[in-house]
Amino acid sequence: MIIKSMSRKEPSFNQLIDYMDSGRADSRFSIYHNLYSRDAEDVKNEFIQNARYLRRRAGGNYMYHEVISITRSEQIKLDEQKEKLRQIVHHYIQDRAQNNLAFAALHDDHDNNIHFHVIISSNEVSSTKRHRLSKSKFDVIKKSLEKNVLEQYPELEQKELINKKSSEKLSNKGAELKRRTGKTPQREVVREKVRQIFNQSDSTEALLKGFDEAGLDFYIRGKNPGLKDRATGRKHRLSTLGFIDEFEKINQKITDKIKNKKTTEKESQEHNKQKTKTKETFKQRDKKVDNTTETKQKSDNTTKGKSNVDDTEKIKQYENLSREEQIVRDRKAEMNKIREQSKLSYGNEHKRK
Repeated sequence: MIIKSMSRKEPSFNQLIDYMDSGRADSRFSIYHNLYSRDAEDVKNEFIQNARYLRRRAGGNYMYHEVISITRSEQIKLDEQKEKLRQIVHHYIQDRAQNNLAFAALHDDHDNNIHFHVIISSNEVSSTKRHRLSKSKFDVIKKSLEKNVLEQYPELEQKELINKKSSEKLSNKGAELKRRTGKTPQREVVREKVRQIFNQSDSTEALLKGFDEAGLDFYIRGKNPGLKDRATGRKHRLSTLGFIDEFEKINQKITDKIKNKKTTEKESQEHNKQKTKTKETFKQRDKKVDNTTETKQKSDNTTKGKSNVDDTEKIKQYENLSREEQIVRDRKAEMNKIREQSKLSYGNEHKRK
């Protein structure tokens, strides 16, 4: 099921109603909402008269041309499908423009679908103000209608399109072109290029290189990354192309890599810090040992020096004695030595007795 809405800023009621009436498949299924007339010319006049109540404003809308289409079903007859679609469109008009003028005509000139063309006045009946429907409210109406169709009319065999969550976004023109031809020119070409690049890239460098080789310039506007096609000059957001998730994954890889690098660097710094601290501890300990050794060595050197001084003094005193005094001193020393030996000999003999 497809719902398409197009605004018109010119009061071209005649042209649109003529187109709708000329292609009308069966007048039995036409819808006249807040209209008294059933003749095409009289319907035109009612729209024109109602539009005269509007205040003139540059760029103001005069009408909306909308299309509601469903694919043909194999389960029920074509007339049944047309009647059910008429009920669906009537329900849509009630929600979309309850107090506005609306005329809907059924067309069945396509083999794969049937659809209604709907003309809706921009103002309510006899109102001087334009009836504006916000985009969000219009989305709610479309989604609610599709949900109702899928639940209440399963025999129509419609697929979920409006409520379906898709990573691939298309403009209204793109969606309509894709419905008719099965592809979207330019954007589809770019999308296929980008798909191949993402499949072959595992880093930012590889991604940017792939974009450059494919003739695409990467840019970021605000928080929205996108690509500019050099050949056409057109810009495409990655979210519109449907690759924002893939881009975020690569970004996450880079973020994780940076985090891991920072963690490794921090651990390395901590290790080096601990290593330096350990070295400093050992250095201080070695310094303490060296100081102790040095102190002991100084003490030994002092004692040794003192001993050397004493010996030197004795030598000097001995050298200062006269020759006679030296002879007397030497004899006394020799006599003392003999006495000591005699005492030792006497003691040993006494022990034997």
